[in-house]
Amino acid sequence: TIEDDEDNNDKIEYKLVLSISENNTLINKEYLLVNEIEVINIIDGQGIVKDENGENSLPYNFSEGDGLTLADVGKYGNKPITKKLASYIKDWKFYDVDPDSVRRHSIMSKFVIYKYLQHDERIPSLDTDGSEVEDVLQYWHRRDKNNFDKVSQELYECLKIKLKLDDVAEPLIKVIEEDGKKIALSNMSDGTLRLIAYFIMLYQSDVPTLIGIEEPERNFHPGILQDIADLIKRLSKRTQVIFTTHSSQLLDCFSTEEISSDISVILLNQKGEIGTQACLLDKLAENRDDLSDWMNDFGIGSAIYHSHLIEGIFAD
Repeated sequence: TIEDDEDNNDKIEYKLVLSISENNTLINKEYLLVNEIEVINIIDGQGIVKDENGENSLPYNFSEGDGLTLADVGKYGNKPITKKLASYIKDWKFYDVDPDSVRRHSIMSKFVIYKYLQHDERIPSLDTDGSEVEDVLQYWHRRDKNNFDKVSQELYECLKIKLKLDDVAEPLIKVIEEDGKKIALSNMSDGTLRLIAYFIMLYQSDVPTLIGIEEPERNFHPGILQDIADLIKRLSKRTQVIFTTHSSQLLDCFSTEEISSDISVILLNQKGEIGTQACLLDKLAENRDDLSDWMNDFGIGSAIYHSHLIEGIFAD
């Protein structure tokens, strides 16, 4: 349930039921309740939609819409909250940073980037695979130096490296190591490129209403995972953040107090023909002293991946 504080605490409940195969993802059910009024009730592509006052009930066929029913029906009738919710979800962004894409874009676009930054007023933003890291950093260096300097300082505190725009030989962002050596982004490690992308997410002005990050621990030495966790916490102060992980060490960087208040850990378990089961870790721990004790003594990640307690709970 979502509460909209700006509109007199309107109560909104929105549900999607999906079926996922290797080839595609299908929406089996889509349901929207606004202040106890059933606005959308679609099963297997067909159903009924109404205005938010309960009037103007109409049959609806999914083929008439473009993507989610929510995005389509908010365009007409008396559905201001539906329209607002659709706009909110549309702004969600899911990142799976690909270091190779960052390198390729940096190499192929080194002169093109410089040219359009001099004449184009478009403000570059980080795309889903992070390939536009070079674009964003070059733009910030020329138009928003404060953000550029913040990212550079963050990198220095984590890795003892800094950023610089080298205009002498070619207009490229260079990484400056402690000994003064300059290295192009295209020659940096996967972990360094991912970290730069994460700091761009943190400081970008146009923040999505929700950010998803695929396995943020990838390519990082365990010693830097606390920095990654702290970055995620800071990002969550600006917007809602969801990340997937298989890293017990990353999860150990979050405290049990945090998952009882600011952070939710959702465990997913495949249950054969039943499908995927989702459980909140803090709710499981409330009813299992052994799980709670393990989390407090050895960490959240250890409790999930090494205690074998979760396996027993899901087997019950």
